[in-house]
Amino acid sequence: MYVSRLVDSQHVLEREHLLVGFSLFGDYPVLLHKTILDQHYHLTGDTGSMKTSLVAGPLAAQLMARNDCTVVVLDLKGDRSLFETCRVEAQRAGLPFSWFTTERGRSSWVFNPFEQSYHAAVTPEQESETLLQGMSLDYGVDYGRAYFTSQNEMSLKALMRKLNLKSAAALFALLNDPGGGSILSVRELKDAGHLRAIASRLMTIAPLNAELPAGASRRIEAADVLRRKQVVYFNLSSPQEPLSAATVARMFLWSLFSCAAHDRVKGNRVYVFVDEFQQIIAENIKPLFSMIRGLGVTLVPVHQTLGQLDQRGADLIDTVDSNTAVKHILRASEPRTMRRIAEMSGVQTYHTFSWTQDTTEGDGTIDPTLAVDGLVQVSETHGKALDDNTILAVSSDQASSFIRFTFGSGYTQFAGRTTIVRSLYPIDRERYDRRDNAPGPILPDDPTPPALPVAPPDPKSLPPAPPDGKGTDW
Repeated sequence: MYVSRLVDSQHVLEREHLLVGFSLFGDYPVLLHKTILDQHYHLTGDTGSMKTSLVAGPLAAQLMARNDCTVVVLDLKGDRSLFETCRVEAQRAGLPFSWFTTERGRSSWVFNPFEQSYHAAVTPEQESETLLQGMSLDYGVDYGRAYFTSQNEMSLKALMRKLNLKSAAALFALLNDPGGGSILSVRELKDAGHLRAIASRLMTIAPLNAELPAGASRRIEAADVLRRKQVVYFNLSSPQEPLSAATVARMFLWSLFSCAAHDRVKGNRVYVFVDEFQQIIAENIKPLFSMIRGLGVTLVPVHQTLGQLDQRGADLIDTVDSNTAVKHILRASEPRTMRRIAEMSGVQTYHTFSWTQDTTEGDGTIDPTLAVDGLVQVSETHGKALDDNTILAVSSDQASSFIRFTFGSGYTQFAGRTTIVRSLYPIDRERYDRRDNAPGPILPDDPTPPALPVAPPDPKSLPPAPPDGKGTDW
């Protein structure tokens, strides 16, 4: 109901907002202007704090209901309910829905990072750079790191110049050939050990290696994602395949980034939700995070704590902080996060009282009514608007969270200070459980992984979206 009122509003400015929740103080709606959202949205919260159900899922559903953008979900957790929600909301909005999965025995669209249509307009060197970045084989520019980076770079570029590599499987076959396909020497093959290891992981993912002609109906293309409004879901099971899942997510992001930089598409913004963002952290995410926004792509990283942004030799805390306009925190229990909320809550004036009391009167207890001549001294001090007790109390309420918008726009005017918001569950528990237990698209008959992915079922054969209302379940 709330979302429909925004989507269908006759007021142009109202239609530009999304509902985040309601203020804990005053119960007024907290609206997010798209101008702010387009500057990236950072969502954190402890495990079990319902980040996906309360914030990420509803935000994605509202974007779909608007039917004016592309929504991509990189799910490294394998949330079945979120998958079903995206499928249902896409169908309601009349948006094309496609999915990719690394799960064996499941049907999948094809995403082949070696066979993207925009590659025809770039050089083999440029294509190699994108693949290297996606596989996180750029270790840095200092002397030692740059040396090892160059080994992978020279090997891949030599192969790309001579051959039209069409898959990770083809790359592995050449790197595992003692003759390197008569292109690489034995020494070069040895130096490209890390490249070979990654290719060996990726070659086992059938829908990542399938070679389909350009324009095929079940092919996920970075260029198509940028140009055509749609919903794309990547079900990447990081608990089962943490290394492969993270690599696939990074390769998609770098394909999207490179394609957007080459062919700037106007009029269709792409919103990319990355659930379990800490899984893809690498040093080369920094330039992508800071530059992709200007190319029409908004990132919504979702993870647990700030500390997760500093790992594997890459510290993304400052990068994410300086490049996101929305900071949303659920259940703050980590001391560093609590301090951060307090520091960004703004300053408030507090008053303390003191008095002089005659000890010969009364029973000796501290009683302001016994102040000499009835005088009470008032002192004015300044402190954080949100103290530790308030932060703890809000964190204990599962529906409440802290949100800060770094600048104001439209009806989003909070002077850059942290505010407390209560969010709503968009669906009831029964419907959530039904979606969470949905079997999902399954390959027919053959339980073993095929050499190439079986064509996905026709969307018309999938269960229809509930007919209860326009837009989302809200």
